[in-house]
Amino acid sequence: QLVPSTVFGYSNGLPPMPFDPAEGKRLLAEAGWARGFDSDILLPDYFRGAAEELRARLAPLGVRLHPVVLPFAEFNERWRAGDVPVTLVGWGAGTGDASDLFDALLHTPDNGYGRSNYFGYSNPEMDRLIELSDRTLDPAARHESLTKAQEILRRDLPLVPLVLRDDLYAVRRDLVWTPRPDRRIRAFDFKLAQPVK
Repeated sequence: QLVPSTVFGYSNGLPPMPFDPAEGKRLLAEAGWARGFDSDILLPDYFRGAAEELRARLAPLGVRLHPVVLPFAEFNERWRAGDVPVTLVGWGAGTGDASDLFDALLHTPDNGYGRSNYFGYSNPEMDRLIELSDRTLDPAARHESLTKAQEILRRDLPLVPLVLRDDLYAVRRDLVWTPRPDRRIRAFDFKLAQPVK
């Protein structure tokens, strides 16, 4: 899914997608790519290691990726322009709500929605569910809209969630701090630990 289980809008009803190279090869052959294909993959410089892993995983299927590694600003410029067929991007749900991703990436660009939908995905039902979740105050009803949106995402696959990045923090023993879902580190969130008596 686009978000981890700690983010509102995660669906408990979607099983993990299996890694099935044999089925991947079959689908490629069915699509007319039995010998595989070559493609550039555009990515920001901080994803270099992820691109190498993705390239290694897809090579046995005949998908030959050629990473085009760029500084972040240049990557953004080319991504917005739709300059290459495949990109590797990272996105977070800074508010702890899946609508951060759905609103920006999966809604048809219109009326403030789809600001980062640079890959031309458009689905009226997805748009309806995203807008419904944005104007619904009841948490259970909002969650239902976002869960249905997750199901459409799984069916249509306009983008493929690959990795949930973990953050690693080190904190002195005399401090108490809990990482925030938005990954921000604020000094006033740290507290001195109570001395042991």
